Amino acid sequence: MSKKKSAPSREAVLVSPERSKLALNASWEIESLCRMLRAIKGNEWGEEGLADRGIILRIEELSCSIMSALGDSMVPDDAVRCAVFGDDPA
Repeated sequence: MSKKKSAPSREAVLVSPERSKLALNASWEIESLCRMLRAIKGNEWGEEGLADRGIILRIEELSCSIMSALGDSMVPDDAVRCAVFGDDPA
């Protein structure tokens, strides 16, 4: 079964500066927590811990996508979409 892609919306979404700042701060904190979890484990993940490491890295990647979507207009929508959904931006 193929997944039908919807056309990207070009409508602007207005986010207040305060709400944007709150979202960015939450994303930075999430990224910091991920870095802290990786630092706690160091290089001692073992086989069982590889899934945990992958989950931590994915959470960090999604947090970075939020930061890019809200705070970096130079990052194209397609690049953020690819990071979130894994779709090829082409």
